[in-house]
Amino acid sequence: MALDVSADWSVLALVALAGLMLGLFIAWAAGRRQAARKDSDLSRNYFRGLNYLLNEEPDKAIEVFIQALEVDEDTVELHFALGKLFRRSGELDRATRLHQNLIARPALPPSQRQTAIYELAHDYMSAGLYDRAEGLFEELTGNSEYRERALLALVRVYELEKDWSAAITASRSMGESEQGNNIRMLHYYCELAELGFAQEDMDVVATALDAAQKLDPKSPRAIMLKVQMLLSMGKCGEALDQWEHLVSNQSQYAEIIDDVFLQLDSMSKTQQRRVLVLIKKIVLDLEDLPMAEKAIELCAGLDGQAAADSLLHVWSNNCSGPVRIYALKRLVEADGETSAEYAALANFALGSEIESTDYLCSECGFEAKAMLWQCPNCNQWGSLMRQFGNDIPAVKGSQG
Repeated sequence: MALDVSADWSVLALVALAGLMLGLFIAWAAGRRQAARKDSDLSRNYFRGLNYLLNEEPDKAIEVFIQALEVDEDTVELHFALGKLFRRSGELDRATRLHQNLIARPALPPSQRQTAIYELAHDYMSAGLYDRAEGLFEELTGNSEYRERALLALVRVYELEKDWSAAITASRSMGESEQGNNIRMLHYYCELAELGFAQEDMDVVATALDAAQKLDPKSPRAIMLKVQMLLSMGKCGEALDQWEHLVSNQSQYAEIIDDVFLQLDSMSKTQQRRVLVLIKKIVLDLEDLPMAEKAIELCAGLDGQAAADSLLHVWSNNCSGPVRIYALKRLVEADGETSAEYAALANFALGSEIESTDYLCSECGFEAKAMLWQCPNCNQWGSLMRQFGNDIPAVKGSQG
């Protein structure tokens, strides 16, 4: 492990050294006075830093290389590069100190000072000091060059703080021309609705969902939350109308609404049968195992175990993947048939593992086992899509 750390610091030192040599070349090319004296000073610093590296003292080596890079218009970009390297390698103290030192220099040009403030704000954000980062980004919104970038960074800070109202305000300041801005705001309104549910404040929920659906009337998340709201208000018929629309048009999201099943007891038999029809469609469309389990339970409760077994036979013939394995296992365990073909089928079913559903981010490829509205890797909203596993080879002998 020590070797890896030393190697990392050696890379940083070499980058700094490369910048040092570049600075020397620029100084020479410009015919600066005192170039010989500077060359001597830089050479001494170089050998000091190299000596620290050879003695496995990378911290001291980096400090020497930083000191060797005198801050002027020719070397300030190298300081920015070093600051980013420190931040990306987790050396947030060094990155912060470097950027603070740059800002403290009165001779630093205004444009480079703004860059240093922007980088320092990112140092604070990476360190979890969101209030400090927020203050610096807000300062930069008054600068025309950094306004858009600062607003985007502010939105990210508000996301981390879960301050959805502030995130909406900052997003509005960017305007609709910002790519993905409406998508973000829609999810911020949905997050506010989620908070309303947690606080049992249906007025907050209704207001937030109205705003979300104005941005996108077909938003699956907003429709799902509306189903949840209507169910909590006892409006089961309206809720099922919304859910049926979701199943028909965006069925991959319809599976997630657990509230439909929590409210089954308050529904009429007709409404329960309507739920059964919808979840059977979801099972066939999506190969959704939790939905299959719910469908069997509901079917047995409404029409008896024979009807549930008949449904299992349908799935064993027409499904592939986890639902087929589930159906075969249930049939094998229940029937216990002894024919050679059925025995082979039983061995296949009982020896198969039922894999969980995967979701894949369309932006960065991040994989998750549960549906997430925001990718934890790239922070994009609404980018995780359900993935379907490989079909299971057909096995002869299943009953029709």
